[in-house]
Amino acid sequence: VRISTQVFPKYFAILSRVKEEVRVIGADGGKITVSHTPHLQVFFPSGALQKRIKVALQIQTVPTSMVPLICPGKSGNSLRLSPLVALEPRRRRFHSPVQVMVPLPKKTSSKLGRRIRLLCSLTGNTSKANWEDVTDATSFVVRSEDRLVIFETKVSALFWAVAVDEELNNDDLKITNRINSEVTGHD
Repeated sequence: VRISTQVFPKYFAILSRVKEEVRVIGADGGKITVSHTPHLQVFFPSGALQKRIKVALQIQTVPTSMVPLICPGKSGNSLRLSPLVALEPRRRRFHSPVQVMVPLPKKTSSKLGRRIRLLCSLTGNTSKANWEDVTDATSFVVRSEDRLVIFETKVSALFWAVAVDEELNNDDLKITNRINSEVTGHD
């Protein structure tokens, strides 16, 4: 933020808010998308909710310059972060799983392998996020040349996909190229 002023006041107040898409979803299901990030979607199947409620989807991008602060010792070249995705109201239980699609940044080279970790925080409002690694407890699929993570959840929360890009040897590269031509999954 840049502020130009003729006088220096006692205080400056800078107010900002993450843009959110709000929809009323009921028992018949529905979909929420974010206009400025079309690959980010949440699909509610019929029966996921019993009554009509307001559901919000927020997205907050994380600048690459934050990577060394978040994960000291990892370079920005090997660690790629998805946007933070908040599904509100937080901690809401669904009667059946909803499908969430989260975009990932592009790999810097096709010769890199990619490991995905899925993080989740149930903490809401202005409380400090308490991140849990739910990779081993959540089935997800990676599509579109490692650019899209698709998973299901029964609880609304704050989600974050972290991709670790690593150099592969020739044998790993052949296997990865074969897998990338298909749909890859993680159970």
